[in-house]
Amino acid sequence: MAPAVAAHRHPQPRLQVLLRSVEPAGPWGHYDSLPTSQVKARLFSDAGAALRAAGRRPVRKVSLFVKGRDDGYCQGVLGTSAPEWGRWDCFETDAYRDPAAYDHVAALLAVQELLHIEELRLGFKSADAGDLRYIYELDTAVLPGHNLRVLDIARCRIKPPRTGADVIPCLSVLRLYKCSSPTKDLEDFISATRSLRTLHIESHDFYSYGDCSSSGDRFTVNCPSVTAITLVGLKLRTIKGIELDAPCLRTFKYNGQPVDFSVKSPVTELARVEIDLTPRPRYYDHPKKAWFDSLWQFLRSLRHMRILKLNVPNIEGIAVEHEHLVTLHTLERLEIEGPSDPSRGNDPATAIANLLQSCPVIHDLHIRIVNHDYNGMVIEDVVSPAHFDVSLDLFEKRYTKEIRVMIDGEQGSPVIADLPGLTGCWFNCLQNHLKNVKLQFVLKEMDSFEISLAKFLAENCMVLELLEIDDGKHNFLSHINLMVERWRMNASEQRKQMELDSAKASKQRVE
Repeated sequence: MAPAVAAHRHPQPRLQVLLRSVEPAGPWGHYDSLPTSQVKARLFSDAGAALRAAGRRPVRKVSLFVKGRDDGYCQGVLGTSAPEWGRWDCFETDAYRDPAAYDHVAALLAVQELLHIEELRLGFKSADAGDLRYIYELDTAVLPGHNLRVLDIARCRIKPPRTGADVIPCLSVLRLYKCSSPTKDLEDFISATRSLRTLHIESHDFYSYGDCSSSGDRFTVNCPSVTAITLVGLKLRTIKGIELDAPCLRTFKYNGQPVDFSVKSPVTELARVEIDLTPRPRYYDHPKKAWFDSLWQFLRSLRHMRILKLNVPNIEGIAVEHEHLVTLHTLERLEIEGPSDPSRGNDPATAIANLLQSCPVIHDLHIRIVNHDYNGMVIEDVVSPAHFDVSLDLFEKRYTKEIRVMIDGEQGSPVIADLPGLTGCWFNCLQNHLKNVKLQFVLKEMDSFEISLAKFLAENCMVLELLEIDDGKHNFLSHINLMVERWRMNASEQRKQMELDSAKASKQRVE
């Protein structure tokens, strides 16, 4: 593929200018065999010609994307050089003299035709990433900020605005991917975007070329207007804590290593929270509960949420002493995923008890217990085609006499152990609110925490409308669905009998 410049024309007033530079790979493009500096010159010259084309309507979207074999190529095409910018004649091939004399991106954004753009996307992708933490330094002062609403950048370093300057007054969406900036620079830029609604920061590096003088030990997001924040895979380095000042926040997602977390202003209108705490590598000499403080800090700070999705290094790590629990009075749906270590005794049951105690009014509960490999990746349950065919054949014959005899023979099912910390305990959500429950795991043996948990939920959810037990991919006769139905039926009959006995005893006392 060869570098391309495309100006899309449509009858609608919203047009898009797309600049896409791809390293030459053959004899079919007019960028073939050109030095990087000439690729840059030709690319932006073509961009200028496209913008000046007759009949051009106002441009609303601009995308600048460079893909090459390494960071050096990408930087050569769109890298920053001298601070002089803003001259249209740098796109004129006759007037173009020194390819290193201009910041071409800044020059492009300064042209009259792009002064009113609403969306800007700037990104780089190299097949073999080098040591560069960023490829282009984006000076926010050069952005055509009067109408800019969406800014989506990758592999850039942000040069913040002057103190107190609101350089992009209409910006509502900011997405940063694999960018690099000291903590204070990023904090200042976010604080200057006072109309921001959506903030997405992924794989951000807070350390830039040895410049850590302005990188403190806490990253503060100060944005009173933001409603959605996503923080994924941050390279925190010396940063030990994250603080949010976002009182209008509606959705929050954090995926990364455990970190101290707090909010400066109460967040009372949260609709959804997702927390995915990255497990530490096995060679780290940390106890399995090393992350639980961070988890409960998240829950305590964001306790007004309605939906919570958790992905934790292990289920048993949630278990804490009663005084550390947080009551989530508004939580309606809870999803939790993580492995469970059978050698941890009663900790898994205590962890589930902690969650049920903390969520007194939840309606929906989804628990997925997974198996992890050495690197913390989920091991998916796989079944061979031959086993699937056998299971399907048995299922199709489920109403035959032979299969019914086999099913009825399961009536003498093994005794399932109780769960200390759960069995016999009273939970408000189980008695009055929990209507939909889904439990997922891979059945390995009947004497396991997962089977005991399935039995506990089947017997103790009083207002249950739907109970879904997914115990993995097995032979039709190996699933525990029939046992679950019997557990529920027996528990219901026992409660009815207890009510009859209680009523009879009360009548006898009256007589």
